Amino acid sequence: MFNYTNLSDYEFEVLCRDVMEKKLGMTLRCFAPGRDGGVDITENELSNRVVIQVKHYINTPFPQLMGSLKKEVTKVCKMRPEHYYVCCAKRLTAGNIKDIYALFADYMEGPQDVIDLGEIDKFLHQKENADILEQHYKLWLESTNILEQIYNQDVFVDCESLLDDMQRDQQRFVKTSYYDICREILEKDRMLLLLGDPGAGKTMTSKMLTLYFAAKGYRIRYTTNNDISDLKAALSRDKDRPEVLLLDDCLGQHYFKMQDTRESQLLALMKYIRMNPQKILIMNSRVTIFKEAKERSSEFRYFMDDEKLKIRKIEMKELNLEEKGQIFYNHLYFSGVPEPYWQDIRTKRSYHKIVRHRNYTPRIIEFVTKKSNYSVVAPENFSEYILSCLNNPQELWKDEFCRRIAPEDRALMLTLYSLTDTMVEEPILIRAYKKRIAGMQQLDTTRNIYQESLKRLTDSMLRILEDQGVRKIGVCNPSVNDFLKNYIAEQRIEVELPEYATEFVQILRICPQQIDELVRDGAIYQYHFKNDEEKCGWILPNICRNHVKKECHRAFVEEFMEELPWCTTGFGNGRISILMSLLTDEFDTYYHTWDKLNEEALADMFEEMDLDDYDKMLREIKEKGRERFLVQYRKQITAGLQNAVDEYIVNAPQGDYYGSYDTDAILDRNICWEEGVPMYDFGGAAEEIAEQIQEDICEDVWAVVNKYPVEISMKIQCDEGTIEMDVSDIELYLKDYCTPDLDEGDFYDRIEDRHGERTGSNVLDVMFQ
Repeated sequence: MFNYTNLSDYEFEVLCRDVMEKKLGMTLRCFAPGRDGGVDITENELSNRVVIQVKHYINTPFPQLMGSLKKEVTKVCKMRPEHYYVCCAKRLTAGNIKDIYALFADYMEGPQDVIDLGEIDKFLHQKENADILEQHYKLWLESTNILEQIYNQDVFVDCESLLDDMQRDQQRFVKTSYYDICREILEKDRMLLLLGDPGAGKTMTSKMLTLYFAAKGYRIRYTTNNDISDLKAALSRDKDRPEVLLLDDCLGQHYFKMQDTRESQLLALMKYIRMNPQKILIMNSRVTIFKEAKERSSEFRYFMDDEKLKIRKIEMKELNLEEKGQIFYNHLYFSGVPEPYWQDIRTKRSYHKIVRHRNYTPRIIEFVTKKSNYSVVAPENFSEYILSCLNNPQELWKDEFCRRIAPEDRALMLTLYSLTDTMVEEPILIRAYKKRIAGMQQLDTTRNIYQESLKRLTDSMLRILEDQGVRKIGVCNPSVNDFLKNYIAEQRIEVELPEYATEFVQILRICPQQIDELVRDGAIYQYHFKNDEEKCGWILPNICRNHVKKECHRAFVEEFMEELPWCTTGFGNGRISILMSLLTDEFDTYYHTWDKLNEEALADMFEEMDLDDYDKMLREIKEKGRERFLVQYRKQITAGLQNAVDEYIVNAPQGDYYGSYDTDAILDRNICWEEGVPMYDFGGAAEEIAEQIQEDICEDVWAVVNKYPVEISMKIQCDEGTIEMDVSDIELYLKDYCTPDLDEGDFYDRIEDRHGERTGSNVLDVMFQ
């Protein structure tokens, strides 16, 4: 049996309407109760020819259900319907059904007109009724058993992070028009960017789309920190393995903190997905941040706007009244808001003002229905409290943060924000927090201040996640981060942060403008870095760029020359750029870099470099005047370059070449006739493109190799005949190219059309009354 406890009263009523419509073969409507209590469902409010009474009562004893039904008898006698039905969310015994039938026997054909949960469940399990099941997303999701499968299988990266609170999210979720449109786009074009303002419901919609594809057999890839390189590395090497990637807030919550390389990483991932038909990419981003990214990167702008690449963009603008009302209702219902608070909403009918409010967002609704927030107001003031939050959404967290929590709690929140926008491992948070409160002299350090603050803040401002045995801490709601960002700017906290920070990421997030000074005086080494690659990638480029020559850096520079580690940095300077800069006369004179260069590490670096790296290295050599490097290491460079050429030929990204040709002209040259009808010969066109790609790959190889001195380039071999092409992939590209584009305007038209369906005041009264 499906899990009907995930349905609210209203959702169960709509389910009964859909079931009875199909059973009776007529169109039915839900109506709000009139002065005498009215009816739940009928085909016409005036005729009352067919009346269906719905009783949820799923967790209520049968005597209470009977007591409620007895109150309906007088009303039914007044209406005198031709056919009366009772639907209830309980499994009834034969005796129970007989008792209910006895109440309404004059208006029922027989006991079969009492429809219990067992009958409804049996109906939904029948194949011919699968359309109704799919319309009711929560029940459909239960039917797939996907949540159980996910918990028991290696389906996710960062599985615990994605599934955290999934049961709660699933209960509150409303399948909106945007969900349906997004699903259709992904099933056809496989890439989607869902845009919207903060709190519009992007993350919830994205997570539910993810579960939909998991139920269809896709392996889901997701990371808490949205590290695109990690996400791509986690993809299966099997290109036929169905996988869907979820990038929540793919451009970051605050764009100015995004690394310079983020757009290029995202572009590379999208290109990969584009050329692999079994992969799906779901992204979401705040509208303002997406616009900033387009302004900053012309390549990103071109890629996102290129219609042939079919990266569909849907902006979540305005939900219709029914969707807004149902989101509000579900949050009230499943948050366990006490009856007196409900009564205030119903009596004043304030739900009309709330769902029509210009500042309505699902995030604000989540905030006002959380017990720690609404419990500070009296039940009779609940409506006014909600409307005040809607009137001043920017003030949601101000009172909580500034007046209702202790100074040590504020310190914990600020420390957490300085570390992450998402989740951070608890040991790192504890280390940073202890340093932060060390200077707060009024605190009694004999207490476990961290645990006390964590306990007070959990579920109100913080949440705790257990991920594969590691505890992680994050904010309970992204709007907390929005508030803290503005608070830090207003209080100028970034000025003093270097004094109590323990992690480099804190400096990078809060006061990046101070990095130069910290490197210059050597204070940068007091902070913990994520790894050695990050440490090298931030300190050494800074030394090179600012011409820093100080004794405090000597050991670190020497260590780099001896090991030549990988470097990850926001400056885009990898180890090749760092190496060539450090080999200039300026730094060699001070740090003796040529003498410290380890030839064994250098040989390993040459072996790991790809063709682009060799192109970049030559540019760096010429720019820095380090031609001596080419002479001294000619033999090693030649061997490494040949290896890079061989690797490029074997693993050439042929998909990157598809858009370089006049695809329409190629298709026009490859026409075949089937029964007198001209058709594209996709196989012939694919062969033609494959030959052109082989030639272009060789040209690209020689374009790099021939830049090197003849003593090196003449020894490199590149045979076009050894380049293997996957013609089947090219055929898929051509067929996809010929598929008519979906018109985003049509999507928005359909969303607008939905706004006219059942969106009047009646539908809100049906829900709440």
